[in-house]
Amino acid sequence: MDAIDHLLVESTDEALTGLLGKRACEAIFEHLERNCLLTRQEIPNRLADFFGVMNETFGKGGKTIARVIAKRLYTKLGWEFVEIPSYEFEDYVRVARGRLDRETAGHSNHA
Repeated sequence: MDAIDHLLVESTDEALTGLLGKRACEAIFEHLERNCLLTRQEIPNRLADFFGVMNETFGKGGKTIARVIAKRLYTKLGWEFVEIPSYEFEDYVRVARGRLDRETAGHSNHA
């Protein structure tokens, strides 16, 4: 698991706990693991599956959850989060990965 995946899992856990409480967060992760065969650590590689379940479970609230997770991720990366109406959660993660790759490449070029 790379650094951004770790931050994504952390952000997801914090966002769900903040929005729904610790017990509900744990219940969601248990449901995902038991019924969807999706562990917490697999979320970064299975975003579509994860948000499919969030949207099924919470309806439009799934988008709110996604936005809160994206905001937390960007904050952890030290970046400003700018909401873009046409973006889905996967778009924010794709942009974050690209930016982090560019920043990391820039640092290694200066070393």
